Amino acid sequence: MKGRPLLLALLCAAAPALAQAPDAREALVPRAWEDAPPLLDDGEGGWASLRTAARRSLAYYERLPAGTRLRFGPRTIRKKALAAGLRRLLADLADDPSPEELAARLRAGFELYESAAGPRVLFTGYYEPVLEGSLVRRPGYEVPVYRVPDDLVRVDLGRFGKERGGLVGRVEGGALVPYWTRRELWVEKKLSGRGQELFWAKNRVDAFFVEVQGSGSVRLPDVTLRRFGYAGSNGHPYRSIGRLLLSEGR
Repeated sequence: MKGRPLLLALLCAAAPALAQAPDAREALVPRAWEDAPPLLDDGEGGWASLRTAARRSLAYYERLPAGTRLRFGPRTIRKKALAAGLRRLLADLADDPSPEELAARLRAGFELYESAAGPRVLFTGYYEPVLEGSLVRRPGYEVPVYRVPDDLVRVDLGRFGKERGGLVGRVEGGALVPYWTRRELWVEKKLSGRGQELFWAKNRVDAFFVEVQGSGSVRLPDVTLRRFGYAGSNGHPYRSIGRLLLSEGR
């Protein structure tokens, strides 16, 4: 149904890599919910792994430029709609519903798609970096990893009559200006002393890559491991290191 979020159920088995990618318009096929197999939770009455996957996918969609569209079978969907669908899914998972209750919620709010790849399918996955970090700043742990700063402002241009898009910035002198760049945050330390740090990392390169990836884990000095994920952007476009090196002929 037009305007409803999507839940993509890839109902297929692992297989060798494809020699040639299939036509994207034929890769996913709409299905009726009556054709869906039973839902399986994590085995202990919870949906932790599904929540993790949804948060990571949401982080990916939110990093894409405003107005981006992605193809799902015969349709192209705005990334804004895909992100909204994932937020709804996370809300549906919040109270750890039973498989039967979750299935009912999905039927009420989502569309079902099936992979049409048959015995040949390409799977992709997420890399989850692990940082060495500390909840307090101490010698050897001096690279800040920030929460969403309290002065960061998000503007939904749809509320001003625009069809789509948004802005991220901060207020300075009564005007909205671009938010601090990574250089201004890390080198010029524009947020220093304001208590905006989520934790402190050992290695700046590791901290950079976890920002690019959108989620990861931090190993604290007492060897406990905590997961964290993307919560917002400074609004500046992402520049891939690989593409930059290629463009410079390196």
